[in-house]
This record gives sequence, structure tokens and C-alpha cells, in this order.
Amino acid sequence: WGGGKKQKLAPMVCSDKTCERGGPDVSMVWGSVRQPIISHGHGQGFASEFIWDGARDYSAALALPSCTAFWEAVGLKQAQGYAHGLVAYAVDKLSHRWGAEGGLFPMSLCGNMALVALPAEAKALAGNLGDAARRLQDALHDKKVECPAKVVCGKLYLRISAWIYNEPRDFLSLARAVDEVVA
Repeated sequence: WGGGKKQKLAPMVCSDKTCERGGPDVSMVWGSVRQPIISHGHGQGFASEFIWDGARDYSAALALPSCTAFWEAVGLKQAQGYAHGLVAYAVDKLSHRWGAEGGLFPMSLCGNMALVALPAEAKALAGNLGDAARRLQDALHDKKVECPAKVVCGKLYLRISAWIYNEPRDFLSLARAVDEVVA
């Protein structure tokens, strides 16, 4: 599988499948390749078996030329660099705000996601850490903030992430929401 999904960050429908031609009887090679989802075209030839699986939305494939133009204009490496820098900024600011030890891993090991330690007061949300993480995550969700809370090695963390649509103020909103919940 390849093409649009990995190279353009597009949905799976934009992937392509290639099969190597195997000598004079191509149908023998292609006949051994099967789609994991049974298509309406099952048993009607190689192409038909991959076309109508009943779960296809072609809008992503139709948008692929625009997606390609977007990434050529923005630059995928630049976008990844921005997201990594924003996550590093957020880990630093949140850690200082909450008096925490920072991220679980060095930023050199993080892409556009990191685990940042929560304030000690977050433990008081429940009798055990697992319930505290669930309560915090649910309370953040009620405040229209989507950010998973995790327990790792007996400590509470938020799994923060960033992409090109995020800004530093998004993490200030996250910090305020967490402060309200654990107060």
C-alpha cells in the first residue's frame, strides 16, 4: 500500500495497491491477492474486487490534487518543524505553570506529541490515578477541550499534540481548563 495515505497525509481511500506482474499468466498472480473487505464486486475480476467495498467515500481521492498542492506550498518538513516547536513550547510553559518536572521524554524523542506532567493536585480528583485521569479527561471534554490524560509509571500526564492549525494560545486555554478542574 502506498501513495496518498503516507506521502500526503490523506485518508486510506487515497492509498494505492500495486501488484507485480508475474509472467505469462497474470491472472494467477493477481488471483492470489485479496481485499480484506469483501466487495460487491467479489468474484468479478481483480479491479472489481477492489472498487466497491461499500465503505468508500471518493471525496478524499477527488481532493488529492488540492492536498498535493497544499503540501507543496506549505512544505511538510516546515509544518512538522512548527508542530514540534509548538509542542516543545507548550511542555515548557505547562511544566512551569504547574511546577511539574516537564515532559516524560526529551523533546528530541518527540514529534508533534508529548506527555507533560500534571500538577500534583490532579491526583486528588479520585482515589486512584486511573480514575483521576478519566475524571480529568471527562471534565476537560465537558469544557470543549480534547486532551487525553494518561497514567504512566505511577504519574499523571496529559498527552498534548500540535499541528499547523494550533497556536500557543490553544495551550493557554488547556492550562486554564486544567487549573479550573483541579482547583
